[in-house]
Amino acid sequence: MRTHEEKAAHLSLATATFIFGLNYVITKSLVPGVFTPIQLVFIRLGGSILPLAIYGLIMNTLVIKRKHLLRFLAAGLTGVTINQAFFFAGMARTTPLEAAIIHTANPLLVVIFAGIFLHEKHNIINKSGIIVGAAGAMLLIFSRGKPDLHSVHFIGNLFILINLTAYSAYMVIVKPLMKYYKPTTVMFWVFTFGFLWILPLSISEISQLDLSRLSSGDWLRTAYVVFFTTLIAFTLTVFGLRHLRAGTAAYYSYLQPFIAGIIGALAGYQDFTWQMLTAGILIIAGAWMVSRK
Repeated sequence: MRTHEEKAAHLSLATATFIFGLNYVITKSLVPGVFTPIQLVFIRLGGSILPLAIYGLIMNTLVIKRKHLLRFLAAGLTGVTINQAFFFAGMARTTPLEAAIIHTANPLLVVIFAGIFLHEKHNIINKSGIIVGAAGAMLLIFSRGKPDLHSVHFIGNLFILINLTAYSAYMVIVKPLMKYYKPTTVMFWVFTFGFLWILPLSISEISQLDLSRLSSGDWLRTAYVVFFTTLIAFTLTVFGLRHLRAGTAAYYSYLQPFIAGIIGALAGYQDFTWQMLTAGILIIAGAWMVSRK
């Protein structure tokens, strides 16, 4: 039977998944039309580190052990620098739907990394859940037509795949730190080290940034990326990782294309079909199966 912490962890991951799902559309509206990918990464990290630093100073939660320094550096490199740089670069070249579909490979990569580095074991129900969830994702993919990775979006999709691989590795790298630190502590140092990794690459592009030309809508969408997608969603994900296996947490990425489909339907961009409904049921069932102990 699930504990209160496990239930809260699943709720946290479900909320983070919805935020990430909406983020595909919002990010596409910002890059490359409003910002370059590197500029948005810089703004996203800079806008997140400051409130985390203030909170950490007030609560006295910023101290970390020297023995964990290399793991934090690796988490910052994979979870922030590579992950974010290639995500925004990919979104500038591909579509939100294609990016969301590619991200459904996240559970498989996390299971591989977790098995190698964390020695996580999976029973027959968990493994069956992978198949059920993957079947739902595939149904969603082919209900929209076969994705063509040889199209003009190929480079963007390749960047999204790199982004996904880095994030999958990050989920495994960061999980052991959950035993020692609060989620906000982990996020502060992950973002800080990620910011330092990317700073040399962003100086020239940041010098060309003209904030005065941004509209109110641009500011609102940017605030969503900084506050919700970064601070809220990442913290919720870290909380989920603290109480669940890395593989279980990753399966929630199966929901992202489904959420993108719902948002698109509500916005009038597409119809909500029975294939999408069936796919959503399979995806949710798969996520439930892999959470079984």
